[in-house]
Amino acid sequence: MKAFGDGTTTSILLSSTLIKNGLKLIEEGYNPIELKKKLEQAGDKLIEKIKAQLEAGKTKEFTLIGKSFEVVEV
Repeated sequence: MKAFGDGTTTSILLSSTLIKNGLKLIEEGYNPIELKKKLEQAGDKLIEKIKAQLEAGKTKEFTLIGKSFEVVEV
């Protein structure tokens, strides 16, 4: 079994990048509501791709809680 951290560093880096780039887009005139919708759509597509990997047998276990998820190789 492979050991991994809890994903804290990855979460912080991703969040920081999303915030930084999101604020930049808003400063350039992008509609914040539209930006939120696009980010949610991207998240939904990511979940679909992970579910497809599960169905294809590429992932052993998948737990979906709300829109967050955990993938565990067993």
